[in-house]
Amino acid sequence: MPRRVVYYPSDKDFLNHLVKFIEPPSGAHLVDLGCGDGRVLHVFGRHYDDIRVTGVEIDPNLVRVARQKLSSIGDRAKVIKGDLFKENLERYDIIYAYLTRDALSHMRNKLIRFLYEGGLLVTHDYPVPGLEPSRVHLIDLGGKKHYIFLYFDKERVRRDLIKGLKI
Repeated sequence: MPRRVVYYPSDKDFLNHLVKFIEPPSGAHLVDLGCGDGRVLHVFGRHYDDIRVTGVEIDPNLVRVARQKLSSIGDRAKVIKGDLFKENLERYDIIYAYLTRDALSHMRNKLIRFLYEGGLLVTHDYPVPGLEPSRVHLIDLGGKKHYIFLYFDKERVRRDLIKGLKI
């Protein structure tokens, strides 16, 4: 039986800030682990017309909603109905994860391998237990605070993935 992760959607103001803070390079492939209704993918796919976005979601109702939401982006967007804990991360350049500490802890070894291969990991509000973030960014939306934790291996990261970061 797959592990379940609580669905908690990101708010619009946060996403508007995030899409300007993280600037994926042309041709990048971004994945949202536990993409829910696809709102993160939709914002990135609409804002950057030269990247691919993929979501991994286990809930069939959310998969249906996400696929419908992303239909306007065309073949640059895809939603996989599957278990994010089993997803092969090697094909992606950037991982976005708004997951609990427990879920991130469970994925820690996979995420370390991803970083070792030169990828960029972005987590929302929760750090990966046992990993030191490369950067932490606070977003204050009128008193509601959010944190973006950025992880990359300074020696191995693809330089184009971090060049556009607003840090």
